[in-house]
Amino acid sequence: MTANLELDPNNLLHARVLARLENDRIAWLGTNGRQGYPHSVPVWFAWWRGQAVILVHPGTAKERNLRSDPRASLHLETGQNEQEFILLRGSAEISAERTATWMDRIRGNYRHKYGDDVIAAVGDGGDSLIVTFRPRWLTAA
Repeated sequence: MTANLELDPNNLLHARVLARLENDRIAWLGTNGRQGYPHSVPVWFAWWRGQAVILVHPGTAKERNLRSDPRASLHLETGQNEQEFILLRGSAEISAERTATWMDRIRGNYRHKYGDDVIAAVGDGGDSLIVTFRPRWLTAA
């Protein structure tokens, strides 16, 4: 089993990736679909302690796919110059902890990205599930 990727803020490429993960509002979560095809959807996320924390509605394809296969990817848009490519591959899991507990942890990260209006709308996460994505490999240019 490959260890989780540790992004080093002293490495120029890693620093750029970290800045994007901390500031980009949208990432694409890729899971393995039931019929063998990739399933990629845009998600809001918070980067917290080396992992992406994503709210997911129960009963969605994302949830079903991750329950059957934790392998996943997270990629970011190409950026303003349309030259940057950031793809993280790793594993994702649905947290057993209450969503409200997670929201207490990541509220500051969410506020930084999405503002107070989104925080008010998200509240304690309601009936959402929390998915944590931990990268193992990085492909970036």
